[in-house]
Amino acid sequence: MCGFDSRPRHHFPNVDRKKENNVKFRVSIIIPVFCEQAIINRSIAAVRRAIGGEAVEIIVVDGEAEGNTIAEIRDNSVLKLLAEKGRGQQLNRGAAAATGDVLVFLHADSFLPPVGVRG
Repeated sequence: MCGFDSRPRHHFPNVDRKKENNVKFRVSIIIPVFCEQAIINRSIAAVRRAIGGEAVEIIVVDGEAEGNTIAEIRDNSVLKLLAEKGRGQQLNRGAAAATGDVLVFLHADSFLPPVGVRG
């Protein structure tokens, strides 16, 4: 026996599946932006529709030193951050500030499917 476990990795024999399906988790959506003023509010609204209102933490991280994109955000519950230019810098800054159990990184011009993430 080489120690290989052929069961699916998500199989936990002692877990009550009924309870497991009721587990709630907090989702943080991290949106790195650079000169996305024209679409950012539409992107935030689409996330709210896909996930269900305020049930999600949205973090927008602007790589533009002037913060022109975050200055255009109308949703006051969005966490607005500045980071050095560069996608990796922005993603790391957003992840460090996130409070969610699950982190979703989303481009401003991308949209979640209607049942994309459920907390």
